[in-house]
Amino acid sequence: MMGPQLDELLVADRVFQLYVQRVFRPTVFKKQRMDLSNYRYVPFAHILAVLADRLRNQHQAPRDRRLPSFYALQILDGHYQQDFRECFEIPVINSD
Repeated sequence: MMGPQLDELLVADRVFQLYVQRVFRPTVFKKQRMDLSNYRYVPFAHILAVLADRLRNQHQAPRDRRLPSFYALQILDGHYQQDFRECFEIPVINSD
């Protein structure tokens, strides 16, 4: 959920690439690892933030609304906005 804020500071792509290199690329789970070499983090982060905000505004009275991150996790988990689900799917490859 910090993608748009990092983008405003002009560091979103650099921070994401740092995570890709130091965290995601070396991590293997069930003989697979994430392939984020061509993942469009910045636009997808903006899409997720907009969708989470819209979903948040649709639900309950303002005093009862949860944090935007709650709605973002609901979207990523596939509970809402099936149209955009493929944007948020992380590509995986078999580990060598």
